[in-house]
Amino acid sequence: MRKEQIDELNFPKINLKELYKLYPNRFLLSVAVSKRARQLKEGAKPFIEIAYNEPFNPVSIAMKEILLKKLTVLINDNVEENDILLDELDATLDEELKAEEAIDEKTEKETKKKERKSKSKSLSA
Repeated sequence: MRKEQIDELNFPKINLKELYKLYPNRFLLSVAVSKRARQLKEGAKPFIEIAYNEPFNPVSIAMKEILLKKLTVLINDNVEENDILLDELDATLDEELKAEEAIDEKTEKETKKKERKSKSKSLSA
């Protein structure tokens, strides 16, 4: 394979305007590209043809995969799930706090009772 072919495969030129047409949210696009580039750098198999055993640019490869619609960029909206989990955690902590307060009150009452008994015994002697 010639050097020009390798460069074309492993260092593709990407038209950013085309990418922005597909995904106008630049922040979302940059997050998706960076995550995919990291996966490629760590050894994930590309969804497009590259020259293996040759250096490649994972960012360019990730952008080309997105441009060719080999990957779909989605917004993972877990806000409601997180709110539910936080509410459940809050309720659990409230219950635990009430239980601890009840135990503390009971212990305090028992301690005061013992103190009264010991004082009354010492006075009667």
